Amino acid sequence: MNMKVQERRRERADEVQALGKGLQILRAFTGDRQRLTLSEVAGLLGWSKPHTLRLLRTLVKYGFVEVDEAGRYHLGLFVLELGSAYLATLRFPDMAEPFLTRLSRRTGETVNLAVRDGPEVVYVARVSATPRLLETRLQVGSRLPAYATALGKATLWDARPEDLVEIFGPPPWPRFTPNTRVNEVQLFEDIRAAHKLGVAVCEDELEFGIRSIAAPVRDEHGRVVAAMNMSTNGAIVPYDRLIRELAPLLITEAQAFSRAIGYRPQGKTGE
Repeated sequence: MNMKVQERRRERADEVQALGKGLQILRAFTGDRQRLTLSEVAGLLGWSKPHTLRLLRTLVKYGFVEVDEAGRYHLGLFVLELGSAYLATLRFPDMAEPFLTRLSRRTGETVNLAVRDGPEVVYVARVSATPRLLETRLQVGSRLPAYATALGKATLWDARPEDLVEIFGPPPWPRFTPNTRVNEVQLFEDIRAAHKLGVAVCEDELEFGIRSIAAPVRDEHGRVVAAMNMSTNGAIVPYDRLIRELAPLLITEAQAFSRAIGYRPQGKTGE
């Protein structure tokens, strides 16, 4: 084989590998890790500092990452632009709005639609009622750990225990309150309970005072592609009322939205 051809192939392979590592760096930044030093990025990814620095400098050059005066790195504006462009291309937000609005008006509660991105749920549509507690910090584009939210549990409706370990990694997972599910056994129990109730439930698992329920949204292939939830103040809305009165309304709208995007139910409960 021609030496120049071999060299070009090696260069392309190196470029692909570098791109993959650059994406790993971007994913290292989360809501809890918004600003990281070079040492922290290298430590999180298990790379040497010189290698990590070369990749960070490239990301800074193209606007994906920025660095402050203290030498801490954070996501750049270009990442935000990409995220906004992605959300703008989703058909979910516009199509979901009538269903979310109707549910919020009927219940007086804040209603959200989210999709799962790996171990996190991403809010893609939202109709707010009276702002309270955690809700004041959430907006379209917000990310939360899927295992500690009703939305996340609903997106995991069809998951098996082994799937949960693959998604969230080896347990125990980070604990936010004493009620947080920190392993696949506890989370799978919640998912099985959700099948019986028709909704996934989360109570004081991410933050005290938040009680929420969520139902899965399925596409034309029957896959769970999103989840719709209702977030309430646990001190105001009793659990019994949430399950007895509000959950059926949520299930109805989630199923109606599923049908709107092509799903045809086969008579299974909780769809």
